[in-house]
Amino acid sequence: MWILRDLEQYFSSTHDRLPVQVIQGLRQSGKSSLLSKSLGQNVKFASLDDRDLRILAQDDPKMFFERYPPPVIIDEAHYAPNLFSEIKRRVDLQRREGSEIKYYYLTGSYELGMQKNVQESLVGRAEYLMLHPLSVHEILSSLPKTDIAKIIYQGGWPELYVRPGLDPKNYLNDYLKIYLEKDVMSVAGIEKRHDFLKFCGLLAARTSELLNYENISHQIGVANKTIRDWISILEQSNFISLLQPFHSNLNKRLLKTPKIYFLDTGLATRLQGHYDPELLMRSPQAGHLFENLVFCEIKKTIDHFRLDWLFYFWRTKDQEEVDFIIKMKNAWIVIDAKMAISGIPKLSLSHSMIETLSKEHCAKFHMAIVSYGGESFRLSENCEQIPLSELTSWLLKKVMNAAST
Repeated sequence: MWILRDLEQYFSSTHDRLPVQVIQGLRQSGKSSLLSKSLGQNVKFASLDDRDLRILAQDDPKMFFERYPPPVIIDEAHYAPNLFSEIKRRVDLQRREGSEIKYYYLTGSYELGMQKNVQESLVGRAEYLMLHPLSVHEILSSLPKTDIAKIIYQGGWPELYVRPGLDPKNYLNDYLKIYLEKDVMSVAGIEKRHDFLKFCGLLAARTSELLNYENISHQIGVANKTIRDWISILEQSNFISLLQPFHSNLNKRLLKTPKIYFLDTGLATRLQGHYDPELLMRSPQAGHLFENLVFCEIKKTIDHFRLDWLFYFWRTKDQEEVDFIIKMKNAWIVIDAKMAISGIPKLSLSHSMIETLSKEHCAKFHMAIVSYGGESFRLSENCEQIPLSELTSWLLKKVMNAAST
């Protein structure tokens, strides 16, 4: 079974592409499968998870490309930094000779390693794509009867949906062990294994909350700087995302502290210790996890459809708060997440919020409450209730409407 990915539309289009395509995202999010499905049988595949191939790619890149000439997909390319200068040489030779473009598709789950090598060797020759685990939109397009509680609990891992007999708890336990220890701790040189794993659990308990470095530092007993370094590593590993508050020098009441979200709710629920989706939905964490899922859906829509939107939350020192605000080219999208279906009040913006955001050369507002389920309907003249299952379609409609005006 193949679950259609929203990013597939990028490869099916006819626009010009740079010769190096860098596809980033968490391990097992489907990067290699997406490329193989989109590019067909004529593209070779090499995974640098294979020790022998990794050594060959690092020690003798020219020989590596004799065995795997382009077009080629190189999985986990960051494991062989020497490959990048050889790709640069080959791309530049293509350009000088005016020959047909041969494409290099590089995937990686560790953003820092990929970006460093691409920036040093392939500037002007490469473009980035981001593939996250499955979005709610992608899951429900192929498996429309899937419950939102199940998606929160097991996240968006393709393997769990195409092989429903797998135990999500065991799958995620194994994933966390391999990913955190292999792709994060070993690559980043983190030696305090116990402290780092405890730190990840504390982060999961705080998902959708303001990030308090000092509190986490005190609970684990490591330096504040270490906590900040670990946060940065997890963010560069596409494991978590920090959502920045909207801030303007014109409004001193605005907070500057970011909120933390996991880029897959399954990782957060497993680190929190949940083992049953029904019990999870009755737990105190359910509301925050639903908000996290709404964040993921917005983030995935922006990245998978390559939208140039700016994404924030709004909160003042007086506790005035809106979960998400998105700046389009000519309008603001203002969204609150509510884990409910009925009895949801309309969203009203404060005078100070309207005044502050309007000064950003963007005075038009689209407002929505994203609900757990139910139907789409208008709560007021300027505010709609949108079930999470329809959020991506609603956001893309705003894109099309903006393009037509």
